Amino acid sequence: MKYIFIHIEVQDGERRLHDHKVLHTTNCNNVGFAVEWYVAHYWGYGERIYKDEWWWWGDFCGRVKSWSEITKEEFNILNKYL
Repeated sequence: MKYIFIHIEVQDGERRLHDHKVLHTTNCNNVGFAVEWYVAHYWGYGERIYKDEWWWWGDFCGRVKSWSEITKEEFNILNKYL
């Protein structure tokens, strides 16, 4: 099991709505793929337009601002606050 901290930037067109911080677990060998999969399905099924880093869910878009693989102990501590 791999433990991941993901930071997603969410916008409504040009207006920045919020930053979403989430903890995620995966058995996937490619952690980068697991992060992109999570973001693509964050607000339903997302799609990429213009081959950029943003995922679009209708009127909203988001992208991975940062992510890091963390230990199980860090995951358990952060899970109390996020």
